[in-house]
Amino acid sequence: MSARRVTGAISATVDAAGHLRDLKLPRDAHRLGDRLASLILEAAANAERDAAAKSAAAALPLTEDSRVMEGLKSVRETFGPPPRSTTPLTDAEVEAADDAYFARLNGAAVYDQN
Repeated sequence: MSARRVTGAISATVDAAGHLRDLKLPRDAHRLGDRLASLILEAAANAERDAAAKSAAAALPLTEDSRVMEGLKSVRETFGPPPRSTTPLTDAEVEAADDAYFARLNGAAVYDQN
């Protein structure tokens, strides 16, 4: 899901999370001078609002169902909030985690190669 908003001749496209994925400027963007930055920000902000509204509308059938909401509440109470990683894993860490997962899956021992 994404949203696109055109402000003047500036077009901003964001994904469902509101991250900017595309920005189109007119060929004569330099003529906008000091207004260019604010027009880009305005187009992006409008696209973010549109994406948030679309996401909320898409989730509405689930969020209106009391059974779903009770289930989600129970999961949150049992497990707490999901952990948030602030730094992405390195390629070596991803590979080590994959190796460990498949070793456990196959019942094999995991040995550190370092």
